[in-house]
Amino acid sequence: MNIAIIEDNPNDRDILQKCISDLFSAKKISYEKIDYFSDVPSFDLTKKYDLIFIDIILNDQNGFELSKKIRTRYSEEETFIVFTTTLNQYAIEGYSVGASGYILKPYTYEEFAFKMTPLISKLIERQKMVVTIYTREKEFIKISTDDILYIESKNHYLTYHTKLGNYETRKTLSQCEEELKSTGLSKISKWCLVSLKNITKVDGNSVYINTEELPISRSMKKEFLSEFARYYGI
Repeated sequence: MNIAIIEDNPNDRDILQKCISDLFSAKKISYEKIDYFSDVPSFDLTKKYDLIFIDIILNDQNGFELSKKIRTRYSEEETFIVFTTTLNQYAIEGYSVGASGYILKPYTYEEFAFKMTPLISKLIERQKMVVTIYTREKEFIKISTDDILYIESKNHYLTYHTKLGNYETRKTLSQCEEELKSTGLSKISKWCLVSLKNITKVDGNSVYINTEELPISRSMKKEFLSEFARYYGI
């Protein structure tokens, strides 16, 4: 997980960081380094975070406005925003601008763990979504969405190309697309979905998954490139 804290009070920032560290350690969850920002202008909108903590009042600046800007780039499914504040009424208002939760100051580990545990569980489930397919060999196979490279449709069957092997099942690509919505898969043609996370290169009218080249349909190129750019914060 990529985490950011926007907080202008160093003491509050340090306490919040320790709460995050202690809770993630207790639950045996790893995360990348935490990025810190002391004001709204310094926050990097081009970088995608899984979890962002925003102090509502930042040196007379409004954390709500930053949340709105983040939401123009990343949906509530892509990025969880948690407001921090000393006042309940501000926290409740935060839900109207795309907040996933709020925590009241002064921080205590008990309150932090109570508020954040359900949210962290949602993050983990989102990142580790598992799909079950019934293969042509009449076997039930469970596949993590993290392991999917791409899915192609041919002759009324789908082939799931994964890091662990290839599996075929009788299903339409539109059914698969609906089932795996918001898991980082993007349509590049009428017959193919690719994992944005596992793309090696985009070059001209092709997507590369490792050394395998997959053509991008002309009619879907613009939408795909838009999703690709949004996913990587370009």
